[in-house]
Amino acid sequence: MEDRFGVKITTRDGWIKLDGAPASIAKARDVFQQSTSRARRGLYIRKTEFNFALESVAKGNGDQAARSPCRAHSNFGQEAPIIPKSLQQKKYVEAVKTTT
Repeated sequence: MEDRFGVKITTRDGWIKLDGAPASIAKARDVFQQSTSRARRGLYIRKTEFNFALESVAKGNGDQAARSPCRAHSNFGQEAPIIPKSLQQKKYVEAVKTTT
């Protein structure tokens, strides 16, 4: 994120400090807020999810991805839950869920 947005990130004792241009700080903050929001909804934030948030914000799609109510769906008879990572994937999972 530091390289992508040109910010300096410092963490200490549970807090995060962002230094850089205001627009860059806003983008980095959006990535953290999106990741935190998804974690509160039960999505485990791995490198893949973090990179998805990073790319969404970088491309200007952060608002749409952040509003996406992604949750794990485990009622498909599979061992691992299905976790949609975007609004389109969520719509697809919901469509499959309602037609089966």
